[in-house]
Amino acid sequence: MRLYHTILFLSALIISINAAFQAAWLFQFSQVRDSVIEFGGNWLPTIRTCGELTRMVGEFRRLELLYVLAQSEQEMAHVARRMGRQETRIRQVDERLATLVRSDGERQAFSSYLATKDAYFSADKAILKAASEGRLAEAMNYARNSAQAYSAMVNDIQAIEHINNEAGQVAALEASQRYDRVIRTMIAAGAASIFIAFAAAFFAAKRISRPIANLADCMDGQDATSPSCKLLPPRGGIREVSQLYGAFRVMTEKLSDSFKKLEDLAVTDQLTGVYNRRRLFEEGNRVLDVCRRGGHPCSVLMLDLDHFKAINDVHGHAVGDEVLRHVASTLGSHIRTSDVLARYGGEEFALIAPNSGLHETQQLAERLRHEVEHHAVSSGGKQIPVTVSIGVAVNGHTDSDLRGLLDQADKALYLAKKNGRNRVETLGAPN
Repeated sequence: MRLYHTILFLSALIISINAAFQAAWLFQFSQVRDSVIEFGGNWLPTIRTCGELTRMVGEFRRLELLYVLAQSEQEMAHVARRMGRQETRIRQVDERLATLVRSDGERQAFSSYLATKDAYFSADKAILKAASEGRLAEAMNYARNSAQAYSAMVNDIQAIEHINNEAGQVAALEASQRYDRVIRTMIAAGAASIFIAFAAAFFAAKRISRPIANLADCMDGQDATSPSCKLLPPRGGIREVSQLYGAFRVMTEKLSDSFKKLEDLAVTDQLTGVYNRRRLFEEGNRVLDVCRRGGHPCSVLMLDLDHFKAINDVHGHAVGDEVLRHVASTLGSHIRTSDVLARYGGEEFALIAPNSGLHETQQLAERLRHEVEHHAVSSGGKQIPVTVSIGVAVNGHTDSDLRGLLDQADKALYLAKKNGRNRVETLGAPN
């Protein structure tokens, strides 16, 4: 076998092996990516929705007991209104959860939940009627009897959550195993490539250095412009090596882009493009900790679109999605780069503003409210007016955690809704 044939054979062997490893890497990485996308595509939203529904049902139960224990008709009327709103929210979450359940076990648990919920709400009407007619003892007896339906309802929700938790754990295990295979493949590829490259280099040094020395001896005493030596090595190897390097570079860039896309998918809300709730807590806790250690204030804003259900009902959910994207874009273009904007859930957004005191935060909130109000959404030749209600909470120099600030801002948001919407409210702020 001639020298250039041997070099071509080794080069073809190296390229073939590396191409196979590249295909294996890309296949394994695609499996990891698919596992991550599937894990975040349905199981996590179902778990979050079940948790939200459990909290809502618990709040409804609490309001029911408050109604029974109310001391005046005015107080009973106020609690009844809150129960009506809470029941509407529960039904909305039910509709969202119905689109997420996939397996037979989930559907069975969801059907059982709907049945127990209907039974519970029927008992609730009896409780409210007895309490409103002054039959307190009878109302309390009804409330005790409805505890079983309430417990069964919560158990059904937790059953759906448990099914999705198990599925999520399986997906996470599969992704971990696939990632381990990728690492082992990469290690094997690296070891094999090093060995083959070392063997090829040793062979080429042994077989080429001697001909080069012979060529130098041959050229002594000859016309260097037209040597007669027949040992000149072929020149076709450099271009192939450059192509191989270019292939590796392109592959590395693609893999880097794929990892970046996977990271973005994990922390970004797919509809609006802003951070999701998970990233809000990750980044928010870090920002709050930095402000606390530096002795600076940090503020939290909760923003909720006014009458968003009516927009969906009148114009359709596609237009509703466009409204959410439009509002997210408007908010994102009027905040600082250090602020953290995230979709908190549904039509609700959260904003963390570091190094921002009460006065600055109220100005920021009012500016955002004004920008949303004065930038209507254009759809199908129509202008759809949109407004937001905003609740503000400021930690000052206290040790309030992020959840506590979000709760305060949410209460302020509820106050803004109660006081007429399209306004900014701050709990504890001077009038």
